[in-house]
Amino acid sequence: MSNEKKKSGCIGNLLKIFGLLLVLGIVATLLVPSDKEGSDESRSSESSSKPAATTDSSIASPDIPALSEEATSAREGLPMPAGEIQRSTGDTYKASTITKFEPDGLTVMHESGVLKIPFAELPQKLRDTFGYSEAEAQRYKNELQAAQKRQQAERQEKIKKASYEAGFNDGFLVGKTDKHEGRKRDGQKAIRLAKIHSESHTGDKKEYYNGYHLGYNEGWHQAR
Repeated sequence: MSNEKKKSGCIGNLLKIFGLLLVLGIVATLLVPSDKEGSDESRSSESSSKPAATTDSSIASPDIPALSEEATSAREGLPMPAGEIQRSTGDTYKASTITKFEPDGLTVMHESGVLKIPFAELPQKLRDTFGYSEAEAQRYKNELQAAQKRQQAERQEKIKKASYEAGFNDGFLVGKTDKHEGRKRDGQKAIRLAKIHSESHTGDKKEYYNGYHLGYNEGWHQAR
């Protein structure tokens, strides 16, 4: 009878151990991500870390031929000694070194200084060496003009914002002072002063005027 109890106890212990191992295996399966999920996350992380594509004026397009090995080497191998460069305008530059390539011309350092010479005025040999393309040069100029327009628009927007804020602050102070001194809100006065001060403002006069007028009313209403 005691032997049967011992056997029964051993079997019970084995079952408990087996059950515990089974539970641990299920938990481990749930906690550890699958290889597929890990690879997906890895690919997602790699793709998100890659920088956004940028425009390269040297990339070939239907109207811009692919660069030869010589042209690629010349563009990447600067500075490059060039000796004497004869310009189509008749000017000659001695002891020249080409220091910078741009699709529309080369920057040249010579014995008298530094300047950029358009490809249209350079010898044919240099045009061929650097793979000059009129279409590439025009695209480059268009990109520069577009960038300049964006920069100009951004500067103008900053000027407008600064002018509006300057006018608002000036008008706010006058309106607040009028309220403190017991004067009634005078819209005509605000318009008159806004016009006078905007004339001497060095930024955007229209934005200063608008800001001053609104600032006066806001200052008067907020004053206690």
